[in-house]
Amino acid sequence: MTRAELEKWFTIYVAKVYANTFHRGIKTTPLARYKEGILGTDSRPGIGLPDRIAEPTAFMLDFMPFEERTIQEYGVVIDHIFFWDDALRPWIHARDPEDSRRPRKFTFRVIPRDMREIYFRDPASNTYLAIPYRDRTRPPVSRWEIQAAEKRLRDTGYARVDEVLIFQAVEEMRSLEQEAEHKTKQARRAREMRQRPPRKPSATPAKPGPKTIPVSENDEYDDVVEAFEGIVEPDWR
Repeated sequence: MTRAELEKWFTIYVAKVYANTFHRGIKTTPLARYKEGILGTDSRPGIGLPDRIAEPTAFMLDFMPFEERTIQEYGVVIDHIFFWDDALRPWIHARDPEDSRRPRKFTFRVIPRDMREIYFRDPASNTYLAIPYRDRTRPPVSRWEIQAAEKRLRDTGYARVDEVLIFQAVEEMRSLEQEAEHKTKQARRAREMRQRPPRKPSATPAKPGPKTIPVSENDEYDDVVEAFEGIVEPDWR
């Protein structure tokens, strides 16, 4: 499965399968026990519904992975990629408020599936600010692609890895994946053609006569183009 398919599968499993599966430890299902806690039972009052999330995006980001970084003139570097926005300018070379001898580190949240932006927790407003690539011409990339690209570069002998090399390696890996996907489609179609059962011969032998190509919509030879079904259109993406 792709990562998106795996996430969907896992969500369905947790929400629809696990939540409704009987557990011997609690002697009921997780969903039933949750409802008991919210609504209460005959012998115990419930705690009521939780408060609505006022800022869903901030709530989601609170659960995302984070990195701590100082802020320099060039911005911030995470996974060899530079990020910058003018919102960072007031915090360049900031000092630790508890120890002025030390540089201050700030929290940056990342969404691993899309590294086009990182999210800076601004101490002044206590809100998250989106900080994009410094080079905004870079394509979207996941953190897993970055890590795979770095490993590929290390394995091929690169001692130093930078942003340019990372994106070059990502592009090469994507090209290989597209080529492999195209070959897989061709192989699957060829296998289907080989596994197709042979056509049964007609019970009544055909009378000899001139060769013609029938044009009737209901003619038994309407599948004469079957030989072309194995052709796979090239992928020009």
